[in-house]
Amino acid sequence: MRNNNKLLDENYFPGWLGAIPFVFVFLIWEVIGRLNIEGLQYIIPSPESVIIALCEDLAGEELWRHLWITIIEVFWGFLIAIVSALILGVAIGRSSLLDRIFYPIIVFLQAIPKVALAPLWLVIFGFGIGSKIALAAMVGFFPLLVGVVVGMSAMRFEELELMRSLKATSWQIFFKVQLPRAIPSIFGGIEVGIIFSLIGAVVGEFVGARGGLGYLIQFRSAQLDLPGIFSPIFILALIGLVIDLATKMVGKRLMKWNGE
Repeated sequence: MRNNNKLLDENYFPGWLGAIPFVFVFLIWEVIGRLNIEGLQYIIPSPESVIIALCEDLAGEELWRHLWITIIEVFWGFLIAIVSALILGVAIGRSSLLDRIFYPIIVFLQAIPKVALAPLWLVIFGFGIGSKIALAAMVGFFPLLVGVVVGMSAMRFEELELMRSLKATSWQIFFKVQLPRAIPSIFGGIEVGIIFSLIGAVVGEFVGARGGLGYLIQFRSAQLDLPGIFSPIFILALIGLVIDLATKMVGKRLMKWNGE
């Protein structure tokens, strides 16, 4: 009943309602900028100055060069994370022995703040793109792994008994029941993991880099260029929003195809 109500709500309310919070925040930002409070202009730039800086960045080449570096880092980092999480998560989900062996260490490693390990990856891989890919992969790996492991255990007992009564092999059970049941949880992990990979790449650029949007933000911070700082931040937020919407769209299509 709850899922049906949610479905009705999604069909009833138009999609443009999601723009209301953005408009509200922009209006508050504009009002604060026009108040001209002493000292505040050194902390929060006006929306007009940020828009001008963003347009200048989009018209130039510097932003695009740094954006491409960040995209490469996130792409390879997330690719490594999703492949390794799928392999390990499926193995744990199909084996009680592996679950008992690896799950405690996974919980232990997940509790470690991954961002704190950024200097370690910098020492191991250097200031190049490798350390950012490693950090993006590590930060995105654990939400993905949890999503896969949880999804692998979503199979119903009745479905398992039915497949066994039909003399289905373990791989047939996996592909026909277990994997389809795991798709919503896996895509939930992907939705969180890819955003985490983006954050990991930018944090790695903060610690030490020769390029990327994080490097650009650090460089402009040293110059006290507030509008110039907000411009790549806005680009990062837009990238995260596009990635999230695209992931949800693909996940919904797969679940409809799967009959969820």
